[in-house]
Amino acid sequence: MSALDTASSLSLTGGCMRAETWASTLPVSRARLAALVVPVQLASGRAVAVGLQFLAQLAVSAVAGPAGLGVLQLFQSWVVIAGELLAQGYPASAMRMTAVRFSQGDKRGITTDWHAATRRIGFLWLILLLLLAGFAPVLVAQRFVLAGADLMALAVAVAIAAPLFALQRVASEMLKACAAPALAVALESITPPALILLFCGFCSVFGVPFSPIAAGLAGLLVALLAVCRMLVSRITQPPLASSSENLRLPGRSDRRALWAGGLFAALSLQLPFVVLPWFVDTPAIGLYAVAYKLVSIVTLLLLLQAAVFGPAFARSAAAGDGGALEGLLWKTQKLSCVIFLPGAAFLWLSSSIWASVFGLPGEDFVAVLLLLLGGQCINAATGLSGVLLNMTGAARRELRAQVVAMALTLLLAWPVAEGWGLVGLAFLFSAGLALKNLLSYMAALRHIRSQEFIS
Repeated sequence: MSALDTASSLSLTGGCMRAETWASTLPVSRARLAALVVPVQLASGRAVAVGLQFLAQLAVSAVAGPAGLGVLQLFQSWVVIAGELLAQGYPASAMRMTAVRFSQGDKRGITTDWHAATRRIGFLWLILLLLLAGFAPVLVAQRFVLAGADLMALAVAVAIAAPLFALQRVASEMLKACAAPALAVALESITPPALILLFCGFCSVFGVPFSPIAAGLAGLLVALLAVCRMLVSRITQPPLASSSENLRLPGRSDRRALWAGGLFAALSLQLPFVVLPWFVDTPAIGLYAVAYKLVSIVTLLLLLQAAVFGPAFARSAAAGDGGALEGLLWKTQKLSCVIFLPGAAFLWLSSSIWASVFGLPGEDFVAVLLLLLGGQCINAATGLSGVLLNMTGAARRELRAQVVAMALTLLLAWPVAEGWGLVGLAFLFSAGLALKNLLSYMAALRHIRSQEFIS
């Protein structure tokens, strides 16, 4: 559900210090194998999650039909957007603070940060509930229906689920910063679809009517409880670094920029499917969606790197070590290319096969697929520059890059669609992604070399 987040070798990232320290005592060949433990755990956890999500969709479709599946997808999409709104930038901010506090063994500080996040999220949630209550009479009287779901019932369910998702995002990012990225990724991505599958099985066996919204709520609640339980257990571990007294706690002045950046990131993921319906027909949207999903399978692995590199960026910035930051950024670039390029080559070589499997016009599909891969190549080549900016106090620079890229994409959408149709829009979306990543990369290098993170 979350926009979300593959790990590198621990000897490259410095993100999981315990495994790295253990690996350094082994012979070189064994150390390299040991350093692969966390990346393999992250990749395998995400693979299991993708499989469970696919099975959950099949199960919901079998139990509740296409309408039930549509309601579930609508519920989850709304929860992600509302949850990011409620989160107020705390997930990224909490990861940055926790990475330093955990290195210092500051359990009380981590607990204080968690309580502060829950209070602020809860306060905003109450405000939004009051607004919803104000519109409730209109929604009840008019009985609006959206995608087969009663809009009032859906709004109430989203209002209940959104704070659960926001708190789970904060707790999960804190757990990743406590040297447990694989565990955090597994809990946040596997638990919800697993609960949905259990709900489907229970309803099928006992003949109970299936509620997609109830299943989605249960998955979020159990995921939140599981992540919080493991976070409490994890913060009692000894500190990571013996030199933790040299680490400075990062400031909180850019949390609003982190908040806005999170919302822009969520919107960017959905932007093609917001723009396309205005300019192309449904079959064209379906063609784009297939290409988009195929490319996303590979790029999903890139996003998981943030679970390890994010805390490493924060610790290096807290230590005032610009050289380490630049080295980490370079390593994310190398690792991203190693992960992405083979997958991109496979998709390119098999593009005609995928077109026939999904019954799509081969020429248009191959063109769209190659354009999307081209934009993602720039994404891989620039590494986790946006994550670095967010983790080192330069979230405003990342936000500016997001705003510029999205504004240009929206401004050019109409003339590009009029002249070149779906292929032109695919090029525009890829160019917007490439522009955003290039701007973030240049901003990251300037930020590191000017040593602004030290001030």
